[in-house]
Amino acid sequence: MGKHPKELLTLLSSSTSSIQNSLPKDILDLRLPPPQNQRVAGDIILLVRMALKCIHCKPQFHPTMQKVCWELLASKLFTLPFDAISLLQMREQEVT
Repeated sequence: MGKHPKELLTLLSSSTSSIQNSLPKDILDLRLPPPQNQRVAGDIILLVRMALKCIHCKPQFHPTMQKVCWELLASKLFTLPFDAISLLQMREQEVT
């Protein structure tokens, strides 16, 4: 992550519009190049989705380790370009 994690938590707890306009590149380490491979991009999206679930303010929405394992094993390729998926879409699981 290129910024302090507190900034991400502040962003995620703010209004829906700021999350909707935020892209994965806004929270990832800026020193790393964006993924060129669709499979790698999908893996990053999956991990961000899992992380967003793990920091949900309501514990009943946190995934179990079994759920995390199943999600990782059943990962699929995403059809949207990496830079076109918002954090809101990831959080709401609207990514296909």
